Amino acid sequence: MDVMRLFGHYYHKSPARRLVFIFVISVLFAAAFPLFGSDADAPSSSSAFMNKPLLPLEIFITGRQAEDGFKVETILKNVCERSLSGVLQWQLRPRGRVEIPPQPFSGLKPNEELTTSSSLLAGNREGRLFAAAEISGERLIENSIGLMPMPIRMASPKVDGCLSEWMDVPELKLAGIEPNDDLFHQFQFWWTDDALYVAAHIRDGAAQARRRLGLYLGLEGPSRRQIMGAGDFCIEMYPIEEKGIGSISISGNGFERKAGSGAIKIQEDGFTMEAQIPIGELGGWKPRRNCMIGFNLVLDEESDSAMCPPRKILRWNGSSDEYNQPLRWGLAIIY
Repeated sequence: MDVMRLFGHYYHKSPARRLVFIFVISVLFAAAFPLFGSDADAPSSSSAFMNKPLLPLEIFITGRQAEDGFKVETILKNVCERSLSGVLQWQLRPRGRVEIPPQPFSGLKPNEELTTSSSLLAGNREGRLFAAAEISGERLIENSIGLMPMPIRMASPKVDGCLSEWMDVPELKLAGIEPNDDLFHQFQFWWTDDALYVAAHIRDGAAQARRRLGLYLGLEGPSRRQIMGAGDFCIEMYPIEEKGIGSISISGNGFERKAGSGAIKIQEDGFTMEAQIPIGELGGWKPRRNCMIGFNLVLDEESDSAMCPPRKILRWNGSSDEYNQPLRWGLAIIY
């Protein structure tokens, strides 16, 4: 098992007072597991205040990189017209342990915010951190953020569609669109000084599906922007089993170009693929160890088959219509 630990302080922003609590969170990652990722079973968006007027409280989770390491912030905002009291707690799903007792809060005034700031020591497996607030026994309000480790290595894999070189690289899994669907797709990421390599195992529920794989990178770190800006990139691929990956498109702040290469290998349950994206196409940015970036992954599928939904969007973070907004992305840690 791999350990992720959060060390930090919990404070209440207020013109009249400031309360400080010291806490530690330790999360034990078990084996890699499928995470929520379809429109049907969408969890709360993980990087922004949720504009749901019926909720008295909004939860926002984000990350940032500081001189002393990684930070994860959880912010509660009172969006109703009365003061709120309750309990805030964290959880790793579907399995794991958080070694911190629930943290109570009281007298949170309208439009007032309560913030936790925690230093993060990440493990080497994908995870999802949930923050949940119970408002005086009325209801439970929660939000979550994905955490994805990505290694940087000296050597490069051979881009041939065979994933034998990826055995020890962390996996990201997108679940099927139905709650009881055990179909999932697997993705992996491998940085070098010269390129980003992407591997995938697409388990094919719709053999003739038209697919768009979108990889979103916030290379200047996590952001609260609603639109992509400087340092934000979208890498798009259109894998077709019989034809390969085809062209790879890279777009950013006011530009779009073709770059990179890839390969596909047919499997009994679908196909595997590899792609290479040159670092030189990412605005002069260079990967380095112990670096936090914004990150999201989306698989958009369309099918003409009567046996499959006409369209489904599987996304790692955010909802189906928000996944391209930087403030909705999760966190990737390059190690």
